Amino acid sequence: MTIMRAPRHVSAAIPTGFTLIEILIALAVFAVVSTALITNATQHVSQTGLLRDKTIAHWIALNELSQIKSNIRLEENYPQTGTTQSEINMLFTDWLVEVEVSATENDNVRRITVDVFRDEFDRDEDYSMFTLVSFVGKY
Repeated sequence: MTIMRAPRHVSAAIPTGFTLIEILIALAVFAVVSTALITNATQHVSQTGLLRDKTIAHWIALNELSQIKSNIRLEENYPQTGTTQSEINMLFTDWLVEVEVSATENDNVRRITVDVFRDEFDRDEDYSMFTLVSFVGKY
């Protein structure tokens, strides 16, 4: 009894894997896509930090304005014109608050501008993180 075996056909024309050119093209596409994704993620993180800082600055400005408005409107508590600065620490960050009280056409009304800066270094750039303007009456 003879056993017949299938003939072995080994051909060099049958591809057995990727060529070097295909691998290099795939790596180039991956590099371009990865760069775009990392750039997008970095911008997102940066914007998130800026929004957080602006929200905190808004809270600080509202707190300052609420303190001024909550005073009883007697002659001695009526806000005098001028500019005052104070430092506040909120959420482990130092903030510089500048309150400017100015006169209006009506002597019984004052214009109050509250500027909040990230820290004393931002003050030199004349850029406030948040500005809030309001009016306070004498009576």
